[in-house]
Amino acid sequence: MSEKCRVQGCPNKALDGRDECWLHLEHREAFRAHVANAASIAGMNLAFVDLSGLMLAGRDFSGARLAGANLSGTDLSGTNMRAVDLRRGMLSASNLSNADLTAACLVGVRAEGVDLSAAKLIDVEASHASLPLSRLVRAEISDAFFDFADLSGAELDEVRITDSVLGGALAGEASFSGALVLRSSLVGADLTGADLRRAIFRDSSLVRTLLAGADLRDCSFEGSNLSFADITGADMQGANIAGAILDYADTIGAEMATEGEPRSIRQGGPENPSDA
Repeated sequence: MSEKCRVQGCPNKALDGRDECWLHLEHREAFRAHVANAASIAGMNLAFVDLSGLMLAGRDFSGARLAGANLSGTDLSGTNMRAVDLRRGMLSASNLSNADLTAACLVGVRAEGVDLSAAKLIDVEASHASLPLSRLVRAEISDAFFDFADLSGAELDEVRITDSVLGGALAGEASFSGALVLRSSLVGADLTGADLRRAIFRDSSLVRTLLAGADLRDCSFEGSNLSFADITGADMQGANIAGAILDYADTIGAEMATEGEPRSIRQGGPENPSDA
């Protein structure tokens, strides 16, 4: 465990091998070089450190403390990022493709345009993460929390999402083509204008989800709950709604050439909708 920064009154921990935290470190470029050349970064305290633009592909970051760190434009492809603390970190335009982020904390990260293609995002905490225009193609998201995350315009084609929470997420104009979503919650998420062609939502909750103008062609909602969803103007040609609940969903102007029989499609406006 790192000792506290030697600067009187500073509440931060000292960096590994140093007596100061990043905010009070004098020779920052030397420390950046130290990290860049380290055989392993596992368990290191790198809070608030600027590692932007470095080539760190394939390194072991497991258990590292990177809260508030700047990793923008950094090559982190294929890294072991298991159990890292990246709270409020900056990852814009960084490359995390094929990285293992199991049990990582990504709460409040700012990561516009980050590449998380084929990354493992298992047991991840990413509430309020900002990931607009990011790439999560073929990523594995399981037992994760992405509630209120910003995924606007993101590419999530062929992503696999299992037992996860994306409630309140912003994913307007995002692409989920061929995605597989199992037993997950997207309650109140905004998928306005999103591309969900051939996506499969099975046994999931899309209560009050905004799907206006979305491309839902050949999409499957088998066994899912779309109560109070806004599907106005969406294209649902060939969509499978077998066993789905569409109670009080707004489908005005939607192309409803669907397949299968929904479990329930009540109309009206009760005061207490179920989020089941």
